[in-house]
Amino acid sequence: MRKTFSSYYYVFLFQVLAIIVLAFYPIHNFSSKYIFYPVVILAVGLVNVFLNSRMPGFGRHYAIVSMIFSIGVIEIFRLSPEYGFKQMFWFCIGSILMYISYIAVKNLKFLNKLYLYYIGGIFFLFAITLTFGVVDHGAKNWVRIFGHLFQPMEIIKILYIFQLASSPSEKIFGVTYNLVNIILTLTYMGLLVIQKDLGSALILFALLLAYLLMFVKDKRYFIFTLVLFVLAGYVGYLILPHVRIRFYTWMHPFKQYKSTSYQVVTAITSMANGGFLGTGLGLGIPNIIPVNLSDMIIACIIEEMGLLIGIAIILLYLILSIDGLLLSMNVNNDFYKKISALIASFYMMQFLVILLGTLNIIPLTGITAPFLSYGGSSMLSSFIMLGSMQASLRSYNG
Repeated sequence: MRKTFSSYYYVFLFQVLAIIVLAFYPIHNFSSKYIFYPVVILAVGLVNVFLNSRMPGFGRHYAIVSMIFSIGVIEIFRLSPEYGFKQMFWFCIGSILMYISYIAVKNLKFLNKLYLYYIGGIFFLFAITLTFGVVDHGAKNWVRIFGHLFQPMEIIKILYIFQLASSPSEKIFGVTYNLVNIILTLTYMGLLVIQKDLGSALILFALLLAYLLMFVKDKRYFIFTLVLFVLAGYVGYLILPHVRIRFYTWMHPFKQYKSTSYQVVTAITSMANGGFLGTGLGLGIPNIIPVNLSDMIIACIIEEMGLLIGIAIILLYLILSIDGLLLSMNVNNDFYKKISALIASFYMMQFLVILLGTLNIIPLTGITAPFLSYGGSSMLSSFIMLGSMQASLRSYNG
C-alpha cells in the first residue's frame, strides 16, 4: 500500500509543478482557480489506495494510467482550461466505472455465454449510429444524447472484445466460430468505412489479428484474414473517394498542406519545433493544429514538453500493455485470459495507430489515445476496459 501511495504522490507532484509553470506563463484564459484541480487528482488517488487495500491488484496499472492522464490533461488545460476541467470530470467518472466493471466482470459468471448478445448489441449500436448519427470532423460516428455527443463505437470496442473472448469452440452448421468472427469483423469494418471511421475499422482488424495469433492454433485463419483485408482495402480504394483521398494525402502530404494534409503537416512541423526538450508549456503554437485536444494531442505534447516526454508516454503504454499480457499468461480461465490479453493489446494498438498517423508513417485516422486525449466516451470506455482487465487478471483460478 505504501508503494501505491508513493506512485500517486509523484503523480500529484507532477500536477502541482505543471500548474505552477502554467501560472507563470501569459496564457490569457488561465485562472488561479485551476490550481485546485491537482487536489481532485490526489483525492481520486487516495480513494484508489484505500480501495486497492481491499481489492489488491489495481495499484500498478492505475498508477500508469494516472501518469498518462496527467501528461495529457496538463496540455489540455494549457490549450483550453474549460476542456481541462471536463477531462478531469470524465477521469473521476471513469474511475468509478472502473470499479463497477471490476465487480461486474469478476462476479457475473455467465458473461462467457453471451456471444450472440454481444453481436446483437454491436449491430444495434451500428444501426443507431447510421440512423441517428451526426457528422463530426467528416465521420458519422457520433450520436447526440440530451445535447451531448456520444460515440457508440467506444462501447462497440468493449462488446467486440467480449465477443471474441466468448467465442464457442464447437462448429455451427459445419463452420468454425473463427470463420464467423472473421466474417463479422469484415462486416463491422464495412459499416465503419461507410461512416468514414477508418481508424476504428483498423482497431477492430488489429484486435482480430491479435486474437487469431494468440488463441487460434490454426494460423491459416490469420493468413486468410490478412489476405481478405488487403483485398477489401484495395476494393475500397477503387470505389470509395474518401479512401483514395486519405491515401493520397498520406503519400503526398506537402502537396496538399493547404487543404487535406494541413493537419498532419502542422503536427509534424510543431513536433520538429519542440525538439528533444520542448519549447516549454505555453511557449509553443499548438493552437494552429486542427483537432489538437483529441486526435493531435501527442503532437502538442511533444512540441511543448519535448521528445523526451513523448518517449516517456510510449514507454508507459508499453509497460501497461506488456505487463497486462504477461500477467494474462497466469490466468487459467480461458475467457478471462482472452479478455485480459485483448484489452492489454488494445491500449498499445490504439495508441500506436494515432501516433504513427501523427508521424505520417500510416494514413492519419481520427481516433484518440486512451487516457491521454480529450474525450468523454473514450475515457469512460478505457476505464471500463481497465476494470474488466483487472477483474480478469484476478481470476487466476476461475
